[in-house]
Amino acid sequence: MTQQKSHSARVWLIQDNILEFYHYAPGPPEAMPNHSHDYYQLCLSIGGTDSELYYRGAYHSFPINSLSIVHPGEMHKVRQIENRPCNSSQWLLFIRPSLMHQVATSLDGGCHTNPFFSKMLVLDSDLIQAYLLFCHSIRDATSMLEQDSRLITLLSQLIQRWANVRSDSSSIELPHQQIQTARTYLEEHFAENVTLEHLAQIAHLSPYHLNRVFSQTVGLPPHKYRLQVQIKRARSLLIQGMPIKQVAVETGFADQSHFTRHFKRLVRVTPGQYQIQDRKNVQGFVS
Repeated sequence: MTQQKSHSARVWLIQDNILEFYHYAPGPPEAMPNHSHDYYQLCLSIGGTDSELYYRGAYHSFPINSLSIVHPGEMHKVRQIENRPCNSSQWLLFIRPSLMHQVATSLDGGCHTNPFFSKMLVLDSDLIQAYLLFCHSIRDATSMLEQDSRLITLLSQLIQRWANVRSDSSSIELPHQQIQTARTYLEEHFAENVTLEHLAQIAHLSPYHLNRVFSQTVGLPPHKYRLQVQIKRARSLLIQGMPIKQVAVETGFADQSHFTRHFKRLVRVTPGQYQIQDRKNVQGFVS
């Protein structure tokens, strides 16, 4: 692997929340001064060496491939322990407290304060996977619906597993009519870059409630259901002989490469192969 000779960074603004990606070149240990943020800070380090995070009056070991949580307004600083022998990276996500509170309230209607995380370090492979899925959805510029859904799923999982509020899943009512309204809307507007908030307005539910109960009712989160509809429509257009590039546009994909990647994952053949081969040999959808 070619070693990068200098640091680099990318930054995205997501509805007043901030996602940052840092790529660090090999080199001597570095340290950041004491500072604080107005946001909840989530940080995942990938590769490199372990670090230490000074937080709440003490240094805490921060191993690579682990997730840390820092509360808004709390002073903290980071220092590396050893030289970086190879390239390493970090994903930092800054979540506004009002959003964290809204998600917590959707999980527990009696929640009147912002979620409190007593543990700074999270060693939770499922949560880390959800974190990376969200980060990658932003990096890859997936649909807004997918980005919204992955963010709500991530924050819900974080709060349910690690905060001082818990949801009672047995008390959840599944509003089937509202979910059917959302499904119908996605089926009719699959080529549009629908947001979770807009879909929730259509269904007369909160985004957090919709994202949750849609998955329970349909078996897929809203963004994956929309993708199934997109691919179904794409198959029909390909059979009619429409050029692949035009099919990608007609079905709402960002570009032909994005369309091909999802089509092959779900249908098991590329769009080009699907157009020319015996339809009877094409497998059905794969979830």
